[in-house]
Amino acid sequence: MDALRVLPQGVICAVNIAEVVEVRRRTGHDSKADLELLELAGLAVIDADREIARLAGELAEKTRSYDISLADRFCLALAITQKLPVLTADRIWGELGTGLEIRQLR
Repeated sequence: MDALRVLPQGVICAVNIAEVVEVRRRTGHDSKADLELLELAGLAVIDADREIARLAGELAEKTRSYDISLADRFCLALAITQKLPVLTADRIWGELGTGLEIRQLR
C-alpha cells in the first residue's frame, strides 16, 4: 500500500501527533519536519473528544495481551468513531478482533 497516495483522504488523532513527535525525537529525527510533511500530505487532525477517549480506554482490556499502547488505542478508537479503515505497519493489529478493516503498510 502506498501511504503517500492515501494520506490526503486520511485522518489522525491529535494524540497520535504527540506519539509521532515523541518517537521521531527519540530516534534523532526532526519531528517538526515530519509534522509539516503530514500537513502537506493533507492528513486531517482530529481532536480527541470524550467518545474517542472512552473507546480508547475500553480497548485496553481487549488489547492487553497484544501490548497495544494508549496512543495506538486512540488511533483505533478514532477509526471506530469515524467508521474508517486503519493504515498501520503493525501486523499484530490484524489479530485484535476490533471489527475494523486493518490495512498493512508493508
